[in-house]
Amino acid sequence: MSSESIFEPSQLLTILQQRETFQSNELAEQLNIDHQKIVGAIKSLQSHEEGSHEYRVFDLVGEQGVPKAIIDKESFGPIGFGKAISAGWITTEVKNGVSLVVRKAKLVEDKARHELKQINEGMHNLDTKTIGNLKKRKWINEISVKALIVSKGANFNENLSKPELDLTTEMISTGSWRSKNFKKYNFEAMGIIPQSGHLHPLLKVRAEFRDIFFQMGFSEMPTNKFVESSFWNFDALFQPQQHPARDSHDTFFLT
Repeated sequence: MSSESIFEPSQLLTILQQRETFQSNELAEQLNIDHQKIVGAIKSLQSHEEGSHEYRVFDLVGEQGVPKAIIDKESFGPIGFGKAISAGWITTEVKNGVSLVVRKAKLVEDKARHELKQINEGMHNLDTKTIGNLKKRKWINEISVKALIVSKGANFNENLSKPELDLTTEMISTGSWRSKNFKKYNFEAMGIIPQSGHLHPLLKVRAEFRDIFFQMGFSEMPTNKFVESSFWNFDALFQPQQHPARDSHDTFFLT
């Protein structure tokens, strides 16, 4: 049994029938199950027999009330106290200088226990919110079961054989291809993507420099003017008249 399997409370009853007693951590190790799943199943059984955590707190408080410390000592105390407060079943007040937890409601209905009992009896028409609350409290696990309908097809055969993928020379020479079952071609299947070309290394370097300038804040000025006058190329940039860049061997001049 793997640690991912679901452990039902009914399985605990079967184990108790066989062993009479067990320790939760040892049982989890023997069955290779997460210990928290064993604990959840135990809590589910307790809730089914003794009531929910909040109902047990309400019952513990009684008519006279009890100190909060007594509730905290119980395993169901912290969770049950919070839920009983939220439900308006109990409240806290000071009597004779002592802080007590007292009942706020005279009669309460343990809905959680009733809902769990409905599920155990096979009633699964509870609303989504109720099921979600029970799952959060680890009282139930939801299992999805899928069923498949199987029927005979046109090519039904009791002999299992894989369809042939290729037409070989041997099949043609022996004529065995006539009795072979070939796999149908899927003409809509995507073919192998052909290898495309790639950029020249110099163009890659040029593109990298271009991206660097863009990241620095420069913008590319669209132009189709590949020939520029000396004024815009040199004078407008305040380049000296005797600058070496103006020489004919550094700049292409058109006449």
